[in-house]
Amino acid sequence: MEGPGASKLCTCVTADNAGAAQKLIEQTRSVSQVVEVRLDFWKTLNGLETLLGWIFANTELEVILTIRARRDGGQWPDEDEKARLKVLGEVIALLGTSNREIPIQRIWIDIEDWSPLLSKMEACISRAASFGLGIIRSFHDFSGVPGDLVARMTTLETATREMGVDRLMVKAAVMPKNLADTAEIFQAGRLLGTGGVSCPYILLGMGEEGFSTRVLSARIGSSLSFASPVVAGGEAAAPGQIDPHELESVYGFSGLRGSEDVFGIIGSPIGHSKSPEYHNRQFREHGIPGVYLPFLVNDLEDFFILAETLTIRGLSVTVPHKQTIFPYLDSMDESVQAIGACNTILREPRGWRGTNTDAPGFLAPIASRLDRNVGSALVVGAGGAARACVYALVTRGISVHIVNRTRRRAEELVKTLKAYVPRGTELAITDEPEGLEAQLVVQTTSLGMSPRINEDPLPGYAFRKGQVVYDIIYSPAKTRFLQRAEKAGCEVINGWPMFIGQAAIQSRLFMNQLSGNR
Repeated sequence: MEGPGASKLCTCVTADNAGAAQKLIEQTRSVSQVVEVRLDFWKTLNGLETLLGWIFANTELEVILTIRARRDGGQWPDEDEKARLKVLGEVIALLGTSNREIPIQRIWIDIEDWSPLLSKMEACISRAASFGLGIIRSFHDFSGVPGDLVARMTTLETATREMGVDRLMVKAAVMPKNLADTAEIFQAGRLLGTGGVSCPYILLGMGEEGFSTRVLSARIGSSLSFASPVVAGGEAAAPGQIDPHELESVYGFSGLRGSEDVFGIIGSPIGHSKSPEYHNRQFREHGIPGVYLPFLVNDLEDFFILAETLTIRGLSVTVPHKQTIFPYLDSMDESVQAIGACNTILREPRGWRGTNTDAPGFLAPIASRLDRNVGSALVVGAGGAARACVYALVTRGISVHIVNRTRRRAEELVKTLKAYVPRGTELAITDEPEGLEAQLVVQTTSLGMSPRINEDPLPGYAFRKGQVVYDIIYSPAKTRFLQRAEKAGCEVINGWPMFIGQAAIQSRLFMNQLSGNR
């Protein structure tokens, strides 16, 4: 493997036998450079030598063999350490004395930094090194990011070198509790890469908060990033691992070199978002050296620590942060001031500038209809997305009535947008939407989206044939709300056209960031 700064993709295979492992390797070999065979999932070592023979004869993959104890996130019982080390010794002996032509230089053994039988573990390390096998010394911390992370990895390298190991990597997998912790991982990577260790290293964050470290492993200087073939039926080997095909197809992992400008989307929840797929494709098609990531953000203050660490250039902003983002903005466009919500922020020399692409994106699929036969609309919801939709409608001369579970939020929306309502256009609140003659019904809440896909924000509303019903949710493609409308003979539109419309505007803004234009 190459040294720090060059990142390869390792697929972790958690099958419980050689045959099943081979099938998963076959399905992921096109996007992997390394495979980790997790022997702690195996019942016996039967078939291991045959599997390795097949890998080396048919692929260019390097192989990591691991027997992970439960204390480090594996399957092997902690109380059975003697048996674990015995099996580890058997694996090393098999590799070192096999009659097959096994390319030792393509094999690594992952051995943890500690064991209750430490002397036996060290004996395994020395014997593996004597055969020329590569050694990965690893530690896992599921409690957080240790303050002495760099020192621990440096000490681990020194101690392992003293055992006579030449082919060595040190590895740390830690569990950030928040995005400020994630920033510490990137900072540790910089220290490791500038003299912290002399051998290649692997450093990553586990869980949702650590996801960015898996995509941006080259920026950390990590020799490897890890994925699990979950789509192909495999089990995730560690918290936060995604399928290797997704890592490649969505994020273009093999093309990342650590110098890309970082963009992303912040929100909670965020797993449903199609924004990474859209924006990364736009970057690739236009030859832009950027990468776009999802950030699960529950605390904006923590996130902006990470944003500064990564020098993030631009962000899409979704629920629940379209309004809570305001204190972090240094300037904002008129659209943000009018709508009272921000869905896009851009890094500029004087700080963060907020803008809003939701309003023009919302209008994109219905503009022609508004000109023909829509005089009034019913809008369900009064959050940030609703503000953009209402602003777009009233400034086009469409009267709007708002229905919302909390009347106070609706009153705030009306107060915010009142100054932008042209003469002859009405903006009001209703508690009885059934009595309105609305040609257009717009649903702007998160009800109907995972995890609340079975909920309907207006269950008692009776749709009328001929109405245009627009739900800004795009996943699922048809919410219960839209299903009821379609059954009643309405024309239905989901949020995908709006997403594409606003995302296209965002994409131009992001790419202009990199070209230096405004």
